[in-house]
Amino acid sequence: METPGLTVNSRHLFCLPWPPSLNAQYVNRRARVKAGPEEAKAYKQRVAYEVRLGHQVPPRLTGRLDVMLLACPPDTSRMRDLDNYWKLLLDSLKHAGVIADDSLFDHEEIFRGNPVEGGRILVSIGRFDPDAAGPSLNRVGLPWPAPSEAALVGS
Repeated sequence: METPGLTVNSRHLFCLPWPPSLNAQYVNRRARVKAGPEEAKAYKQRVAYEVRLGHQVPPRLTGRLDVMLLACPPDTSRMRDLDNYWKLLLDSLKHAGVIADDSLFDHEEIFRGNPVEGGRILVSIGRFDPDAAGPSLNRVGLPWPAPSEAALVGS
């Protein structure tokens, strides 16, 4: 039996079902077809159920957060645009009580894993460390943002 939520090195880990694509959530106005909202609602309920398996109480994380995903698709029969799964997954974590709000993520990464039957998303959530982010950005040639004036006034 899979463990729905663990804490390892101060990170919360979840193994969740493969979400429906965000593309299925759009309304095709020309064809007047509304596709997918029931599927999205069912997915949010399934995530909430899986988070609570084993009588787990969701952590309801707040503050500046970091999330990393390993997306293991159900098959390789078609190309999958991983960002089409991102928003529904984060909304589902909020619905399940894992996070207070999906706007709390200051760092988000997603990796494509090997296909598994039915597909799974492995989620790791921890505290965002701005001191560690600066050197990471510099390594890839990006500048770390300067502190805002409000932050400087408050210090």
